Amino acid sequence: RRPCPAPRGGPHTFGRVTLAEALAAARAALRREPQPDVAARTLLAHVLATTTADLLARRRDPLAAPDHRAFDALVRRVADGEPLAYVVGHQPFLDFSLRVTPAVLIPRIETEGLAEWAIRHAHRRAAAGAPIRRVLDVGTGSGALAIALARACPEAAVTATDISDDALAVAADNARRLACADRIAFLSADLWPPDPGEPFDLVVANLPYVGTDELDDVGRSVLDHEPHGALFSGREGLDLLRRFVPELPSRLSPDGAAALEIGWRQGETVVALAHMAFPDAVVTLRPDVFDRPRLVTIEPAT
Repeated sequence: RRPCPAPRGGPHTFGRVTLAEALAAARAALRREPQPDVAARTLLAHVLATTTADLLARRRDPLAAPDHRAFDALVRRVADGEPLAYVVGHQPFLDFSLRVTPAVLIPRIETEGLAEWAIRHAHRRAAAGAPIRRVLDVGTGSGALAIALARACPEAAVTATDISDDALAVAADNARRLACADRIAFLSADLWPPDPGEPFDLVVANLPYVGTDELDDVGRSVLDHEPHGALFSGREGLDLLRRFVPELPSRLSPDGAAALEIGWRQGETVVALAHMAFPDAVVTLRPDVFDRPRLVTIEPAT
């Protein structure tokens, strides 16, 4: 990818442009990004320690030379393929922001759909007089799902597991920043907590589900920068799900529910696994925001 074009006057004359001109040059350099304008504004807001909305009011202001150099350096990193979230160090999720590092997968909008379903389910339970008391998030990564549920269900105790200690450190830091660390227990574990105690009322999981046979479908920036341990699970992407789903019945309370994010080609297989594990439950394959089958939910029959 091409770097950010040099400002007018030559490659070393930083600081002779307005914010609007710097943003225009950055948009051109970031044209291969899904949203070049959003990426450019996010990077400049990060450099100036302000909001993207504030940039609009300051579009005609000059960009100081040190800030222009810093902005240009960040634009070059993103143009060269480094994920925007890693460059600025955070990623929005629902109504909050998560710190992210290369130790964790960058939360996607598809996972917001999982969180939204789980929150709606918890609220329905609360309205029916049976609030969720114990939640388990398996493969927590940045802590997105555990934090979302802790914030939405203040009466619930949340347990979150991950096999990566580096990921758990990021997740715990996010929980501290978002003032819910006292209700989330982060545990190092291969899927299940070593001492789970009582069954859980709600289990959510966004496990690695990309197959090594699907490498051609994975973007280069993802392959080059995001943790492969959080992406891949055998040739078909199903190794962990085949381990996880059969053990779910022993971890859920009798009226408990579960929600799993899956690969869009895996719906039929995972639904079959869920029916085998829960022959009397309601198993539903749900689409993501792009209308691809992405979420499998398991609920008790009414």
